[in-house]
Amino acid sequence: MMDGFGLTAREQLTCGLHVHVSVGSDEEGVAVLDRIRIWLPVLAALSANSPFWNGADTGYASYRTQAWGRWPTAGPVELFGSAARYRSLIAGYIASGVLLDKGMVYFDARLSRKYPTLEVRVSDVCLYAEDAVLIAGLVRALVETAAREWRQGIPPRPVPAALLRLALWRASRSGINGDLLHPVDNRPQPAPDVIEALLNHVRAALADSGDLHRVRSGLAAIMRRGTGEGRQRATLARTHRKAIRRGHRRHPFQPPLAASWREPRRRRDPQHRLSCKSAAATHDRQLSLVPTIGSLPGNGSLTGGPIQRGFPAGRGLRNCRWMKREPVSSPLLQPNARV
Repeated sequence: MMDGFGLTAREQLTCGLHVHVSVGSDEEGVAVLDRIRIWLPVLAALSANSPFWNGADTGYASYRTQAWGRWPTAGPVELFGSAARYRSLIAGYIASGVLLDKGMVYFDARLSRKYPTLEVRVSDVCLYAEDAVLIAGLVRALVETAAREWRQGIPPRPVPAALLRLALWRASRSGINGDLLHPVDNRPQPAPDVIEALLNHVRAALADSGDLHRVRSGLAAIMRRGTGEGRQRATLARTHRKAIRRGHRRHPFQPPLAASWREPRRRRDPQHRLSCKSAAATHDRQLSLVPTIGSLPGNGSLTGGPIQRGFPAGRGLRNCRWMKREPVSSPLLQPNARV
């Protein structure tokens, strides 16, 4: 993969929240994919938690969306129409020789290769566990709502993938702090109005599963305190001010130059060795800010079983799994990691 995709593969340092929801068949799954696609940018905005990249504030609420979008199959897709057309498209991708295997089909939502599920992959890993549960509840309600529409013969909205890409970019750029494109008319509206439209769209499914109160409370919490990207920026601003008061003028997110703390070691001067140790200790404290991007300890692989807390079991309810599947290869994202 490194040879074939170069810098895109080497800089693959993202963490994503993947939600699996059971479907009865591939036909139902593809019908659901066609109907939920217009709502996925709203989920990206609600989970935005990656404002920094390579030590710099990108200006985006979810820069992971931009970094991930460099892969050839990432992002929104056109309507499939049937399971046969879905499988035909995947076969064409593999035959092109661009992809290494079917695992590189990086649609925002796709049919799982291993499980009888539909997999929604558009969200960042959330800073707060409650937000991850909220995203899972919304995804399950979106799938159930779309399946009901399919059974009732309600056709999906024929929104071009190019417009959905604009909506996803808008969500990535401002998160819940500005306008989002409304899924119905593709016009900018304040984020709270678009989020309320999503809630109204899935309200019946949430009520039937007993999730309505939890989801409404979760949305209210996000609108009150913001998503993880806001807390990351606030933390950086606070620690930067402290560093300036202590006399450290260098930006606390910028690591020292190698020559400034490695070269003195070669001079074998005790005073230089002391300054080297001090610089290294400061460097460690600065790196503790990085994992709030939303990474997880270890090699980045974590799977969660069927969600039970807050999602009561009952007949007719769809099983739901949330997974974080994108590998983390940078050691900078490992210490003191949190979800």
